[in-house]
Amino acid sequence: MNSLVSCVVYDLDGTLVDTVANITVVVNRERKKRGLPQMSVAQVSPCIGAGSKVLIQRALFGETPESQVVDWEVVDGSLSFDAVYQSFMAGYISEPL
Repeated sequence: MNSLVSCVVYDLDGTLVDTVANITVVVNRERKKRGLPQMSVAQVSPCIGAGSKVLIQRALFGETPESQVVDWEVVDGSLSFDAVYQSFMAGYISEPL
């Protein structure tokens, strides 16, 4: 019998698995690298929900969920958003669930 569906994709992150604590660990690792104070799970949680780019802009650059997210070319006068994003994603991938 041939199946019409060859695969099923699940959105585990935040949908089937509560990963806000894991995300908070990675956010705080990146904040520490930049000399920023740590955030609690309760502070990180509202930053989640619109993708990793928006999460980074909210949690690392102080944009609120209500504010308009802009494309960053330079952060702190020298570091590109892409570099911050790559560092965050590498840390997130290495953080076990």
